[in-house]
Amino acid sequence: MALLSKSASSAWRAILAEFMLPTHLKACVNCLHTLMADDFVTQNGDGRVGREGYVASAFAILTNALKVRLGDAPDCEVLTYDGEVLAYEISEAMEPGRARTREYADNKVRLAAGGSRVEKAEFISIEVACSSLREIAEKKVAKATKPGSAYQKTWGLLIYFNPGFVGDANESADSARSKVEARMADDVEIAKGYFSEVWVLWHERLYLLWKDGLRSSQILGPLVDEDDEYAPEDDDLSDEDREFRERIFGPGD
Repeated sequence: MALLSKSASSAWRAILAEFMLPTHLKACVNCLHTLMADDFVTQNGDGRVGREGYVASAFAILTNALKVRLGDAPDCEVLTYDGEVLAYEISEAMEPGRARTREYADNKVRLAAGGSRVEKAEFISIEVACSSLREIAEKKVAKATKPGSAYQKTWGLLIYFNPGFVGDANESADSARSKVEARMADDVEIAKGYFSEVWVLWHERLYLLWKDGLRSSQILGPLVDEDDEYAPEDDDLSDEDREFRERIFGPGD
């Protein structure tokens, strides 16, 4: 595990702020994960960039965006094939009370002492899991309505729903997922009047729950991993994209 130096952190932030192909952003996130291991999640600031990079790349791939980049207010922007730039705020919803940074720090100590990793694997009730969606939606609305807020109503809200195992040991994963899907729009309804779109990314699926104040039932995905981090093929890349790819990842095979 390795924390990024300040210079490396600044360099990565500059890279991720450039518009790039969605698959290139995904490859950048994978590279950061390899470099940082658990610190990818916990390093102050850069763990956030890594998580937002994953969410933004998944969103861009599933919505068939042309390019994507990370930012700060808004957290990401996507360029559509129609030439439109759409802005999104990204938030993560986990089960209430989880101290993930402490979990990773404790594992770091165990591994350094020659021990083994302890993984958190607990079933979370549907009500408790979905309460985190409500909490995030309420927090983002509070931030959007705060005096001097930079948020704009043209921005969308993209929530990464990342609780533990939802349901219980006696219920199938499909059954639990169906119950959560049936209530997600209600759980984030408060945000419909403050964001142009409200999306949830969960289990590699992307749910558009609200658009322009109206309920939606669009589901995209699941996201399929690409074996080729340089996809699409070289022949499909512009000179600009090929140069960017080689600058970051080196020449392809």
